[in-house]
Amino acid sequence: MPTAKFRLNMRVGLFIALLPFPTRGQLNVAVDFGTFRYNPAQTYAEIYYSIPTPDLKFVRSEAGRLQAQVMIRLTILKDGSSWREDAWRMEKTVDDSSQIHAAGRMVDQVRYVMAPGKYQMSFHVEDLHDAQNSQKIDKELTVVDFSKPRLKLSDVQFACAIKQIAGDSSNVFYKNGLEVIPEPGAMYGQGAPLLHYYLEAYNLVEAIAGHAYKTRCQITDAGGEPLAAVKPREQTKQKMAASVEVGALNVSVLPSGAYQFWFCILDAEDKPLQTIAKKFYVYNPGVKIPEPAGAATEPGTVYRSEFATMSEKELNADFDMARYIARQEEKKAYASLKNPDGKRQYLFEFWQRQDPTPGTPGNEFRVEYQRRLQHTNDNFRSYTRPGWKTDRGRVYILYGPPNDVERFPNNPLSYSYEIWHYDNIEGGVIFVFADLQEFGEYVQLHSTKRGEPMNADWEKRIQKN
Repeated sequence: MPTAKFRLNMRVGLFIALLPFPTRGQLNVAVDFGTFRYNPAQTYAEIYYSIPTPDLKFVRSEAGRLQAQVMIRLTILKDGSSWREDAWRMEKTVDDSSQIHAAGRMVDQVRYVMAPGKYQMSFHVEDLHDAQNSQKIDKELTVVDFSKPRLKLSDVQFACAIKQIAGDSSNVFYKNGLEVIPEPGAMYGQGAPLLHYYLEAYNLVEAIAGHAYKTRCQITDAGGEPLAAVKPREQTKQKMAASVEVGALNVSVLPSGAYQFWFCILDAEDKPLQTIAKKFYVYNPGVKIPEPAGAATEPGTVYRSEFATMSEKELNADFDMARYIARQEEKKAYASLKNPDGKRQYLFEFWQRQDPTPGTPGNEFRVEYQRRLQHTNDNFRSYTRPGWKTDRGRVYILYGPPNDVERFPNNPLSYSYEIWHYDNIEGGVIFVFADLQEFGEYVQLHSTKRGEPMNADWEKRIQKN
């Protein structure tokens, strides 16, 4: 097993063109994870990531060119102890500012041989030219056990491109005769109409009778309902010990929203033997949601909105995440609704009321609200709660990113705490958060903003007895 050795090196990532998806105005790192069989006792784990270069600060080098640099620190824990610690730098250089967006995204991956089990990963990216521009993503990694002699599928890897190439051990994206360029953000649609996928199937001979087997992949909505707009892809294949399953589905006809990709192994009689699913996203602002028969045809109806395809569970979760801006009477009204159609209509009208420019196709307020939700989940998650439910998450969602953050680490005299400064609110206000339990759960102790809890003795609270 690797020791807790901290390594620092320089990696050269692949830069690909940025897709015309909405940008978030801050460092927006995407991270994904996949596991594949390495040998009967061990698993091959891959961590994929992408960093949009327009989110980085470029500075003029001595040679006169513009350069961006990031430091990446990866920590993997097993049973609370350090399993692996790595660090590396990456950079991008362009001739002038007009090339920054064209530089696209830095895409890379790292691989480890790991024993099956659960791990905790911390992936931290820091802009070396702007210390405030950083992102830390915490994920729980489940390393699958492929040792048992039964039919098993690897994780699904989403890709932006897959092609056959000659064997190339220097190419980090090479495997099984293919170059697989990952799409860690699982985002497709405008500018990226094809969802490429890669996975592996093991122990086909032992699990399947006969000489052939079938595969089926299809797209469903987020609730698992099949979509007629994307035809399932089915193939019949000759049986072998293990197989590589790759392909692409055209999602250009799907409206913006969340969907699921499903892959299934079937026997010759169409009996499902093994199935795996993975969530992905589509951004297609030019594609409208089709309306059901008899629905109103005028623009701006709920049937043309993202809520039309949501399950009741998703509708409830969406409104729950709007708790910080919903008035008490709105919460009571939503709670009184008993069927999904009523909830869809209510959510549609609720977000319409927040739209600052109702005459335009998009709702800028909702887009920004969702961006903040995602940021809090990526950066403020605790062991017990998603990031948006934490105190720091609430403040970030309501007031946006602070102008400055002072961080004071744990020491023998005081707990870790942070002071957030908002210069443009009420002439300048602060929020104070502290990790009083030392579990990474920062609670709000004090604020100078009107309407927020105030505690003049907050400095005493952070002192250790």
